[in-house]
Amino acid sequence: MVIFTVSWLQPLTRLAWLREGSSIYAVADGLVRMVQGAGGDWGFLIAIEHRLNPHQYITSVYGHCGADVLVAPGQTVKAGQRIATQGLSCSVENGGYGSHLHFGVGNGPFRRPMGMAAGDKINLSLPDGKTEAAPILSIVYSDAKKNAAGWPGLAVIVRKADGTAFKADIPEQDAQKEISWLQAYVKNCRGWLNPQLLLPKLVEGK
Repeated sequence: MVIFTVSWLQPLTRLAWLREGSSIYAVADGLVRMVQGAGGDWGFLIAIEHRLNPHQYITSVYGHCGADVLVAPGQTVKAGQRIATQGLSCSVENGGYGSHLHFGVGNGPFRRPMGMAAGDKINLSLPDGKTEAAPILSIVYSDAKKNAAGWPGLAVIVRKADGTAFKADIPEQDAQKEISWLQAYVKNCRGWLNPQLLLPKLVEGK
């Protein structure tokens, strides 16, 4: 199955680099479970859940897509369907890297970490020293904080118990947690993305 159109293949590592605007295709029939926008290290990201049989699923992930994502959460796709194009080199939509696709497959149904979508509740330390479970209204860029890569960090807008809104920066995860992010999305696999560094808003399929 063709996943993308290769522009250049490194002869020793066999790593494929894509020309800007190259097409990206779904690896199998499935349901789009997440489309995440620009920001952080990984630019636009697509996660598709594939049902192998009534009791077995896998999830494919496509990172560093361009801004013109062609699918939406909740949409069904067919194997070989064009779902996105490759992002521009050194741009926000591509996470600031050269044009390439970061592709991964996990063994299991789609999962996402809690505390990274509107409606989730997080334990928030307030300026008055108290801690309360506050619902997230939205995820936005931080006004001042930057992550290790120099990109704007993320912050959450939450609703306090008194009904007022409060903005708090999301701390960057340490390296040990970053390398295992995909375990929050799919079972029994290692990953390569850090959800805290992704984008200001996450939209999940029903």
